[in-house]
Amino acid sequence: MKDDGSSSVDEVALWSHAWRVWRSIGTSVTNHAESSSSVHQNYVPSQAFLTALVLTFPALFSHIRSQFVAAELQRLFVVLERALHVPVAASSVPFFVVPVNSGSDAASMTPLHDAVLGAIKVIVKVCCNNCRQYNIIQ
Repeated sequence: MKDDGSSSVDEVALWSHAWRVWRSIGTSVTNHAESSSSVHQNYVPSQAFLTALVLTFPALFSHIRSQFVAAELQRLFVVLERALHVPVAASSVPFFVVPVNSGSDAASMTPLHDAVLGAIKVIVKVCCNNCRQYNIIQ
C-alpha cells in the first residue's frame, strides 16, 4: 500500500466523480418538464426515489466540501428545486405520515421536503462554521 499521498489524491478524485454522478442522476430524473424525448416525458421519478437520492447528499458532501464552490452549490439547488417540483403520485399520498396535533409547517411536509431541508441545513451549518472561523459573523 502506497503512503505517498497518491491515495489521498485518488480519494478526492473518486468523491468528486461520485458528486458528478449524483448531480447527473439528479439533473436527468428531475428534468421531466424540459425534456424533448418522449421516453423521458413519460417518466416521473417516485417521491421515494427522490427522497433516497437527496438523503445521500449529506454523506457525499462531507467528502467533497473542500471542493464545493459556488457553482456547485447552484447546481445542487437546481436539482433540489426540480425535485420539489416533481408531482406527488396520488397513490403515494396515503403513505405520508403526518404528525398528530401538529400546528407547524411540518404537518404539510413530505419525506422529500424533509430530506431537502436536511441537505440545506448541512450547507448552512458549514457556511456558518466557516463564517465563525474567519470572524465574518460576530
